[in-house]
Amino acid sequence: MRQFRSLATLVFVAAVGTACESTSPSSTVSLTGTIRQTGSNAAIAGATVTVQNKTATSGSTGSYTVPDLTAGNAEVRVTHQGHINVTQNVALSGTTTFDPLMPVEPRMAYAGNWTGNWVNNASQNKGTGTMAIVLDTPAQTMQFTVVFFGLVFGIQNPPPLSFTGPYTATSVSVNVPTPVGTLTATIAAGGQITGNVVAGPGLPITRIDFTGAATPNLVTINFTLSLTGGGTAPGVLTFSK
Repeated sequence: MRQFRSLATLVFVAAVGTACESTSPSSTVSLTGTIRQTGSNAAIAGATVTVQNKTATSGSTGSYTVPDLTAGNAEVRVTHQGHINVTQNVALSGTTTFDPLMPVEPRMAYAGNWTGNWVNNASQNKGTGTMAIVLDTPAQTMQFTVVFFGLVFGIQNPPPLSFTGPYTATSVSVNVPTPVGTLTATIAAGGQITGNVVAGPGLPITRIDFTGAATPNLVTINFTLSLTGGGTAPGVLTFSK
């Protein structure tokens, strides 16, 4: 009888031990760190860290934590308005520390409101204009809104032109329809501008070809209008801020 009781006790202890083992929390994996700006080492608040379809936002000191991850190699993406996106593969195990440095996006120097002038050197038509540039650095896009004042292609004070294009480390590319026609343009990292507009029907021009240069404070574009009745008309467009 005593042997039976001892055996029953052993079975009970083993069962309890197994149950406790199965319900104990498993080891967790998390990613933590501090996000800073390249060069100044200033903390970046409001940055978004994405890994394994989970996200976290950095606080006022630049610190962040992404909990409940799976161990192994994972792509970590860090974005913040005004900075270049950072993407890096990180080996996750236990509490893993990753302290990304984010460079300032140099194209942010072009963002803002511009004013300018344009002149058709053949007809001597001239006028003024405004341009607003907005960057979405997490999405890597630039939005341009251009307004011309004066008699443009037979239209007095035509409606604003607004278009958006993606950018990479080497260029900004635009290929969009406009009220005038399809606009195709490239702005290289060094500021060189090339492009054209293939005009739609019913306009006094068939196309516009242009080249130019852009700095954070001055944009100069030399354009040539191809006239519907034949011939060309050169002109210049400048914006500054």
